[in-house]
Amino acid sequence: RTPSRMLRGLGAKAGADEGSASADAEVKGEAATPFAEGKDGSGAAAEADAKVDAAEGKDEATRPVRSGPPFEIAAVVGCGFLGARIALELASQQVQVRVYDRSTPASEIQSKIRALLPEFMTGLKLAEISNDEKNALFDAAVARVAGCDSIEEAVATASLVSEAVVERLNVKQSVVQEIEAYCSADCLITTNTLGIRLSNIQAGSSIPSRILGLRFLWPVLFIPFIEMSWTEHTAPLLKDATAESSARLKGLMQGLGKLCFECPLGSENEFGGSTPYAATLEAELARRGPRRLRLDADQATRHQAREGRVRTALTEAAAAELVVESEEQCIVCFDAEVRAVSTTTTHEISLSCPPRRSQLHPMSLA
Repeated sequence: RTPSRMLRGLGAKAGADEGSASADAEVKGEAATPFAEGKDGSGAAAEADAKVDAAEGKDEATRPVRSGPPFEIAAVVGCGFLGARIALELASQQVQVRVYDRSTPASEIQSKIRALLPEFMTGLKLAEISNDEKNALFDAAVARVAGCDSIEEAVATASLVSEAVVERLNVKQSVVQEIEAYCSADCLITTNTLGIRLSNIQAGSSIPSRILGLRFLWPVLFIPFIEMSWTEHTAPLLKDATAESSARLKGLMQGLGKLCFECPLGSENEFGGSTPYAATLEAELARRGPRRLRLDADQATRHQAREGRVRTALTEAAAAELVVESEEQCIVCFDAEVRAVSTTTTHEISLSCPPRRSQLHPMSLA
C-alpha cells in the first residue's frame, strides 16, 4: 500500500525540483546540495548541522535527504507557552525563525527556546540515534531561531507569520495589523486562536484573504497534525483570494510533512455582519472546542515517538516504512476501529475521533 502521508522532516516536497534533484544525488552517492541558511544565525546553524553529520559518522548516501523546507524564513510573534514551541518546531525542520515577544528582550529569546530541551528529547526518545546526535539536532534547531527587537524586524523577510499572542481580540487585531504593515505582499499571516472568530481578527485588514487560522496541536513538538481554518467569504474576488491563500498554506505545511485538518468557518457577508448560519456555525465551533481535533496525552506521546523516529530515519525507504498507517487503525488515535475513509484522501479514520464527531460541520483531512 502506498504510504498515506509524505516523509516527515526529510525536506521532501512533492514535485519540487530541488527535492528530486537532491534525492537523485543521494541515490548516485553524491552529496546533496544543502539548504542555504538565512543570514541571521546561519553560521551557528551550519556549524551545528556539521556536528550532526560528524556524529552520525556515515557516508553521504546513508544520511537523510536534506533538500530544505518549502520556505526559508518564518516569523513567530509571541514567545510564550505556545509561541516558543511553534518556533522550535519550525526551526527543527530547517526553517529560519525570527521571533518577537513584547515582554522578552531579543537577546533572551534563544534561552527560552533552549529551555525546551526536555520536551524536544521526548520526541526523540525512540529515535535510533545517539544522545550526541540528539543534542546536535537540538543545537542546530536553536541556532536557527533569532530574537528580534520589533515586529517589523521579525516579519520583514518572512514567508509565513504565526501570531501567538494573548487570546484577546483587540490585541490580536492590533498585532495582525502591525504585521501587515511590515511584511511582504505575499506573506501568509496565521493565528493560533481557537475561541476568537477568525472573521473578527480579519476586520480592518488590508488583505483579509491572507489571514488564516493555523493551530499547532499540543504539545506542538514532533506532532504531525495541523489544523487549518479560514472564513468562507461570499464576495467572489475575496472568496477566490482566500482559496488561493489556503492552498498555499496547505502546500507549505505539507512540505514540512504535516497532515492538514481543514476546518472552514462558514460564510461572511463582507465585514458588515455574518449570515445567521455563519454566526451560529462559528459560535458552535468555538463552544464545542473539544470536538475539533485534539490529542490526549497518550496519543500525543505515541505520535511524538513515531515522528521522532521518522525524522531521524537514515534513508527515505526506512522513513516510508514508519509512516505507513495500518489498515485497521485510526490515523489519529491508533486504537479505534476504522469506520470511514476521508472523502478527500485515503486516510482511514474512526468515526469516534474528533474530526468525525462534529455533526454540525465535520472537518476534512488532507
